[in-house]
Amino acid sequence: MRKELAQARSQLPRHIAVLCDGNRRWARDAGFDDVSYGYRKGAAKIAEMLRWCQAAGIELTTVYLLSTENLQRDPDELSALIEIITDVVEEICAPANRWSVRTVGDLELLGEEPARRLRRQPTLMLLDEPFSALDTGLRAATRKAVTKVLTDAGVTTLLVTHDQGEALSVADQVAVMRAGRFTCVGTPHQVYRRPADRFTAEFLGDCVFLACTVQSGTAETALGRIGLTAPAADGPGTLMLRPEQLVATESTDAASGPEPGIGTVLGTEFLGHDVLLTIDIGGDTAPITVRQHSIDPPDVHTKVDISVLGGGLVLR
Repeated sequence: MRKELAQARSQLPRHIAVLCDGNRRWARDAGFDDVSYGYRKGAAKIAEMLRWCQAAGIELTTVYLLSTENLQRDPDELSALIEIITDVVEEICAPANRWSVRTVGDLELLGEEPARRLRRQPTLMLLDEPFSALDTGLRAATRKAVTKVLTDAGVTTLLVTHDQGEALSVADQVAVMRAGRFTCVGTPHQVYRRPADRFTAEFLGDCVFLACTVQSGTAETALGRIGLTAPAADGPGTLMLRPEQLVATESTDAASGPEPGIGTVLGTEFLGHDVLLTIDIGGDTAPITVRQHSIDPPDVHTKVDISVLGGGLVLR
């Protein structure tokens, strides 16, 4: 019969339900004083049955293991039955079976320890671009709610995303992958402020790169002398800053020639809460981008003083 059914997959249902009943009656009819023997014999067939269903192409199987009526039975018999049920669930949840198992029902009726054993929680959850199809506002709210649920449940989660802001705001650890290899792994703050290379730096957000000369723990640049966020050997290099580290204010300096820390606004891009300023700092240095609050930003062609918040990272 099994072979015939397996050959007729198109005629099989996608979902079947199995009611575990009659095991106690079978044990009594067979002459066993301990009726739990019947429960054990029936339970031993459940994993075998599920493997057959899987091989036959049945996608979903519901197994009814216990009814509320069973809870009225003799305490010793009920205790044995609950122990058998928890063993069965743990068996079919074994990683080797690779089955997705969900327990349904009021588990608290079984007692604290059985409920704990039966309450299935994933040890690792994979979320692959889970919020990408949502509108911006809904996306942020959903992401926050999902993160809270997973954090409260203590579930380790692997989030795959191409949204850098999403990765930095959600993760405890961020891993940047390029061509199948991790280029940088660390906390969001570490990978953003101290990326391993230029690719990682640019991948995680806008950057300002300045030619520099390192000497005694500081970098001499077109913006003046800037401290370092990580040790670097003396000599030439490239200093990386983030646009939000730069602050541009209207200059009162009347000098006409190029000076460290002084530039001219070439363009502005209003983003609502922020504004992006494109600034020419003179010399051979390409125009730089400054991100700051959008309240009363300097106008185009305005001469500005540029100060740096924090230090920079030397990349070589």
